[in-house]
Amino acid sequence: MQFNNNLFPDVSIDKASKINFMLVGVSIAGTWFVIYLHELINRSPKPLIKRLKASCFSILRKFVPSINKQIEEALNKTKEELIHSIHQYDKGLDFIREMPLKAINHESILKRIEYYQEMEGTFDYIKGRVSGTVYTNIDPNHMSILGEVFHKFAYSNPLHPDVFPAVRKMEAEIIKIVVSLFHGPEDAVGTVTTGGTESIILACLAARNFAFSKGINDPIIIVSVTAHAAFDKACSLLRIGIKHIPCDPITMRVDLKAMKRAINRKTCLLVGSAPNFPYGTIDDIPSIAQLGLDYSIPVHVDACLGGFVIAFSQDSPALSHIPIFDFRLPGVTSISCDTHKYGYAPKGTSTIIYRSTELLHHQYFAVTEWPGGIYATPTLPGSRAGLNIALTWSTLLYFGRQGYIERANLIATRTAQLADGDVISIKFLNDLRECCKQVCQLPDKGKNSKTAALYGMAAQIPDKTIIEEVAHLYLDACYSMPTKA
Repeated sequence: MQFNNNLFPDVSIDKASKINFMLVGVSIAGTWFVIYLHELINRSPKPLIKRLKASCFSILRKFVPSINKQIEEALNKTKEELIHSIHQYDKGLDFIREMPLKAINHESILKRIEYYQEMEGTFDYIKGRVSGTVYTNIDPNHMSILGEVFHKFAYSNPLHPDVFPAVRKMEAEIIKIVVSLFHGPEDAVGTVTTGGTESIILACLAARNFAFSKGINDPIIIVSVTAHAAFDKACSLLRIGIKHIPCDPITMRVDLKAMKRAINRKTCLLVGSAPNFPYGTIDDIPSIAQLGLDYSIPVHVDACLGGFVIAFSQDSPALSHIPIFDFRLPGVTSISCDTHKYGYAPKGTSTIIYRSTELLHHQYFAVTEWPGGIYATPTLPGSRAGLNIALTWSTLLYFGRQGYIERANLIATRTAQLADGDVISIKFLNDLRECCKQVCQLPDKGKNSKTAALYGMAAQIPDKTIIEEVAHLYLDACYSMPTKA
């Protein structure tokens, strides 16, 4: 390197070289620090201040024994309470802990089934006394048909369409029916899935792989804070970034200005809910779809919960106020809709549909160099329950379009009556008032209930990993087999 000593007469060549080397080192270190800081700030969509508070709390827990001891004691107590809460419905039945040595006869199995069914007596979902969970009344004729379908397709598997061509045809017809409900174009496509969560995961998978094909290596999806938690699950599984956008406090719909500001070169998917689970509100899908067109970003509409209600808005007077949310909007590229909710099919099916095969092909998976042959699957599982496809297909035909229109209109009408305190909904309102009355009569106003304590702790503790631990304890309790005292 040529060094002009006339500029620095008091600096020797050797000293200047050392200074130059130090400057290079400082520049490299500074650049590395800036990159590290940038990655640290953007590592999580959560605000940096919240993450710092959580980190401080986590450090205190780790290095201050007294704090950690209190937390562990509280967790152990919570574990015991959760196990008791979960198993209070067992009614003293023993657990089967290993496979019986000899076969149990038909009558004995059915007798034990009857005992198990008695455990469900606390919640009368058969008569519709549970909000959500079960989305249809039990129609005896429908159940009879499903029973016959079960016998015919119990062991069918669409992984082998040559062996089970019937369920292959049924799945294609289910997709075409759902596409028509959402006004999809002739070349719209999709697949039947195991539920809304898988449909959402697949929508995110297709968007991620599509982003990869365009050279976006670290894609991010943009969702409302009210979007289903399955989007967070999808991003965790698929290693996709996720940005949560706040809602308008009045309409409880996603803040469109904030969503627009969040869009950048990494954005691979915009999500709108129709409706969302927490509040039942429908995001401004037309505006979100327009953002997708303006920025050339795929737009997914999550209609898992109420898709089979709002799909009939044009035919139902009580739903006529619902704006367009489906493929009639050019910017909408995919829709998820559960057939096992207001489609009234038994649990275990949903649908994910796309405007064209371009995104669907990014959902597919194929291995072409496996010793066992070419392995290709349209969804996450390999083998799938053809039975669920057959049950769903039968259900769609059983109710027919007119049946769904009547039920959608009735649901919307009852909702309006409930809001107005109409006499038809008086039983529900009386039950609600009675529950509130019982809570108010408690000495502590319900503050010491396990659920209230859990949500209270979730709101106050900055380190949410503790809440995750409690959630894990709850899941563990579901699989636990406590011994009798």
